[in-house]
Amino acid sequence: MKIAVTVSVTGPSATIGVPVLDAARLAVEEANADGSVPRLELGVYDDRSNEEGAQEVARQLAAGDALVVVGPGSTMASLAAGPIYAEAGLVSIVPHAHDAGGPAHATTFRSVLSMSDMSASLANYLRYALGASGRS
Repeated sequence: MKIAVTVSVTGPSATIGVPVLDAARLAVEEANADGSVPRLELGVYDDRSNEEGAQEVARQLAAGDALVVVGPGSTMASLAAGPIYAEAGLVSIVPHAHDAGGPAHATTFRSVLSMSDMSASLANYLRYALGASGRS
């Protein structure tokens, strides 16, 4: 079973992509350690920290045999690649992008809150924890 990891290994977003890749490698290593079948195979793809790289990788994976994609890592890359994964019916689990998903990204799943979720949480905190009423 092939799991694809598409994150920024090069470029300015590599500082967030490389740790995700390391975590995926460790998870696959641990999953395969007991010798059970089927074994997991990890495919690594670099989106080069740009939209074009993310779309190029998404098209390659859409035509391939990956069961699931971990990534893209950044919001920019996820917004660019999400429609390609959705059209192919390939699930994409995004590790730390905040604005990914929606109708054009039907197979994209975030593991962190969206920007609007964070805003709503802050508003609720201000209202309930601090007693703010929203009135001036």
